[in-house]
Amino acid sequence: MMFLVTGYFNAEKMNEKTDHEIDRIMATCEPYLHQFYASEQVVLDIGLEASMKEVKRHADQIKITDGPVLGSKEVVGSTFLIEAADIEDAVRIASIRRPKCPKRNR
Repeated sequence: MMFLVTGYFNAEKMNEKTDHEIDRIMATCEPYLHQFYASEQVVLDIGLEASMKEVKRHADQIKITDGPVLGSKEVVGSTFLIEAADIEDAVRIASIRRPKCPKRNR
């Protein structure tokens, strides 16, 4: 079975960090990311751009709004597709990639 997983991050907090701080964060993520991909169950991992647009259809009209599109400070940072036996297995694989390990969008 395939499971689509979405990762979120706080863009405001990440934008406050220097490149050096982000590099340090990413360095601590390497072992987790290696294990995540080594599972061979991650079919696709897409990091998304920090700037985005929301496209909504209402009746026959299309409305385009500049993002972020969520009502909070968190925005979608990445989306990945996991092939797993069941949802518990998908959650196990997704949990390897720690929340403090964002995709680098700079």
